[in-house]
Amino acid sequence: MSKHERNPICIFAAMIFCMSAVPAFAQNSGVAPGGLPAGAQTPQPNVFSSSNLQLRQLNFDLQMASIKCEERMKAIARELFDALVAFRLQKKRFAGSVDELNQPNARPANPYADTSLVPETIQKELAKTGEAPSAECKIICEADSYLSGAFPITLSRVKLKPDSGSPGTIIIKHNGDYYLAVWCIGLTGKTILDEKKQLPFVLFKDFSTVLE
Repeated sequence: MSKHERNPICIFAAMIFCMSAVPAFAQNSGVAPGGLPAGAQTPQPNVFSSSNLQLRQLNFDLQMASIKCEERMKAIARELFDALVAFRLQKKRFAGSVDELNQPNARPANPYADTSLVPETIQKELAKTGEAPSAECKIICEADSYLSGAFPITLSRVKLKPDSGSPGTIIIKHNGDYYLAVWCIGLTGKTILDEKKQLPFVLFKDFSTVLE
């Protein structure tokens, strides 16, 4: 399997294209949703003569939108992570929700809902997949007793929970004592990756070594 075929954006683009192309094929070929009428011959239309070009354009648009949004999501995650770390150092406990951070950007605008980053045409296609982004980043903040200091070195073999969701979701996890982890969900509904390591992009802090 080639690198191109494994690319989640390419797969996602193909899925969206097929969802929009099949109804168009049925309309252009004269095939009714219920099938062919009795005695009719199967039509032989020119099947998606420009489909390859359309798919390439959709893939390019998705790639560009994904790159721009991922950069913004990582910046948002880092800013939120820094606020969570500051809260933990000051209060000697983890925040139960981002509302406790008492800062104006605790619930940031969702980059994937920004039409300057993701064209409205792509947002409409995203809605068809059931992963339409919300106006604000959805934030999941919860305690996880299984989170440990070894968490960063397990990313290559242990599946994150959750590792999927609507685009722009931010996951915050802590074990109640010393460990904090933050990651986020991208355009395809999967965890955003660290492009260099090709592992999930995760921000992690170990407070067990911090003098308090």
